Amino acid sequence: MTAAAYEKELLELALPASATHASSQYHAVAQNSSDQWALVTTAGARVDGLTLGNVASGEHQNVRLKGLAKAVLGGTVAIGDALCVDASSHLVKNVDSNYYTVGRALQAGVSGDIKAVNLTHEGYNAIGDASVDGVNPLYSFRATFDPTTNSSERSVADHGLGVYLPDNAVVVRAWYTVETTFTSTAGGTDKATLAISIPTDDVAGLVAAVAIETGTPWDAGHHDCIQDGAAANFSEQCTAIRELTVTIGTQAVTGGKLILHGQYVIND
Repeated sequence: MTAAAYEKELLELALPASATHASSQYHAVAQNSSDQWALVTTAGARVDGLTLGNVASGEHQNVRLKGLAKAVLGGTVAIGDALCVDASSHLVKNVDSNYYTVGRALQAGVSGDIKAVNLTHEGYNAIGDASVDGVNPLYSFRATFDPTTNSSERSVADHGLGVYLPDNAVVVRAWYTVETTFTSTAGGTDKATLAISIPTDDVAGLVAAVAIETGTPWDAGHHDCIQDGAAANFSEQCTAIRELTVTIGTQAVTGGKLILHGQYVIND
């Protein structure tokens, strides 16, 4: 029998630590102008690698630059998630189009866990730098809300769609397709209200709360949110990363499904 051979490229570099790394093993660092390893404390910033030990200021710190490494997580991640750094030098799921992708999660975990990651250095998600003048991309998003299939999405509550808008995003066009007409029955047929929003920054920016019984907004078919291109109808500008959300009010829904689409720019 022929044994299978596997190879994984691993790169490491030892440089002096810019400060004491007493409790900073498996944290994100970048090389500073003094040729030292400095902990990265700006969310989404460029990362060069992950520390392999705890050292005093000025002592040499070994850092894994590429390949298989361990990282302290700053939030919940799933296998395969793109990862970026948070303000505590931990790795978190990268949901911002302007954040640097350090690598990919090889294990699922939650905040505080130490898990295996693959350092891939995929760079910034954005195609261009939207904070300067020039030709920049128009971004798009898609999100699904399906209480027919997912019973956890039927309750009176805010239901995050798992799709995030970056800081400074402004939605300039949005629409949705209802594939399954929404229904609710408890306490009176179709009394439930639904709204599509950007929490905190634009609570009713896409679709204001409307009861299912009114018909059109939640019946099967295509529906407008922001469609006519008028600036007065644009969403408010995001002041942080925000998750697109559907809010159910009055009573729980019993079923329905929609797919939300939209386009946004970065107004930085």
